[in-house]
Amino acid sequence: RGAAIAKQLLQFSRAEASKLVPVSLSQTVLEAKKFLEHSFPKTVLIDIIINVQHGLVLADGGQIHQMILNMCINARDAILARTDRPPGGRIVISLQPASGRLVEEKYGWNAAAHYVQLTIADDGIGIPEEFRLRIFDPFFTTKGIGKGTGLGLSIVHGIVTAHNGVIDVESRENIGSTFHVFLPAIEHQVIKDSSDQVEHARGRGETILLVEDEILLRDLLTEFLVRAGYSVIDAGDGEEGIAMFKAHANSIDLVLSDIGLPKLGGEQVFAAIRKIDPKAKVVFCTGFIEEAKRELLLEAGAMNIVQKPYKVPEVLSAVREALDRA
Repeated sequence: RGAAIAKQLLQFSRAEASKLVPVSLSQTVLEAKKFLEHSFPKTVLIDIIINVQHGLVLADGGQIHQMILNMCINARDAILARTDRPPGGRIVISLQPASGRLVEEKYGWNAAAHYVQLTIADDGIGIPEEFRLRIFDPFFTTKGIGKGTGLGLSIVHGIVTAHNGVIDVESRENIGSTFHVFLPAIEHQVIKDSSDQVEHARGRGETILLVEDEILLRDLLTEFLVRAGYSVIDAGDGEEGIAMFKAHANSIDLVLSDIGLPKLGGEQVFAAIRKIDPKAKVVFCTGFIEEAKRELLLEAGAMNIVQKPYKVPEVLSAVREALDRA
């Protein structure tokens, strides 16, 4: 058994040139999400934020799929290990472009001018500081006997290394962990992705009220909006969203809100905001909405309804179009 495991690790430490083909990380992430949602407990939710068009990398597609699955399984286990709340939590997978300069500054390593950054964040139990330098070692595990081989993250590390990439982790106990993977991007797609970013990054200092109850999603969306040139005020539920709008009504240019919010839903938030300012601009985001409900919201004056999983260019485009509309 030990020899078989050693052979598996060796296989994942090599990416055979004959198997390297253009692989869309965007597509791979979406496929992995579908697979994982069928096998994970319903209490473990998976969200995606995509800020690249395709996220093309030269890779062994099977290994990249395996890498994402292993990282998400690790995140699931960390979520289910928490005993301070009911079982369950959230995994957020995001993709964005990154420059070779950034990778070199952070890690002293640079194999390409452009990278695709894959981030997988969870709100699980976290990794104790004394273990963080060892989590990619073969057979190292913080799980109990019989609850894992300790190979998942070492295989991930092997795959990343074999593809001239870099991986690291940030973690806080009982807050969660965030893994960052940087893989060299295929050059011909970088020009298009970069021009897309310029096209959509057209904030002119406007202030957006972002109402999103999931903190991981809220933080990532805030980061992307700020990068695009907007100021952001955020709120974690419907009641807070209304309170923040009341407090800053004169400076808020647009409200970007989830529909499925705790305390007060998106429709109630919309009605309350429109009472305060009948001309307030509101863009909604949702994973699923019935067509009749969608039409009612648009007829009531909602500027747009953006479908989840979040694709950042779509969100930025909807925000810009709403702001530019009279």
